[in-house]
Amino acid sequence: MIGMQELKDKQFDPVGLSSSEVHTFNHDIMADHIRQYADPYVDFTVRTIKCDGKQFIVIQVKEFDEIPVICKRDGTDLRNGAMYTRSRTKNESAEVSSQSEMRDIMEMAVDKGVRKFLTRSQRVGLTVPMAKQDAVMFDKQLEDFA
Repeated sequence: MIGMQELKDKQFDPVGLSSSEVHTFNHDIMADHIRQYADPYVDFTVRTIKCDGKQFIVIQVKEFDEIPVICKRDGTDLRNGAMYTRSRTKNESAEVSSQSEMRDIMEMAVDKGVRKFLTRSQRVGLTVPMAKQDAVMFDKQLEDFA
């Protein structure tokens, strides 16, 4: 959240933003800037939140749609060719640093690709047969209703 000031004791003070500062967080301008660094693209939303008479900005970066996003240009704290993930333990993004992190990302991309393929297949009238085990389980569930 933008509008929070970190104190020396690692606590945060909700100072808020002025109206002129809030207006600088324009989605289209930010998207144009981010597009220079991200391939294929980063899907995000920008929201203004008011709390106790103060204004804050929340930027939510969404998970990739189908293909993981790669950094395509060096920048401040960014490296060309790198991939970044959000840490589950810290409030920060970090470069993918292990094969297990990369494997998780690749598996997620494959799963998304398969789901997209199945959706397209159904739209054009193709059906994917259920696995034998699924069919047996389905028959068993139907028997339970009888």
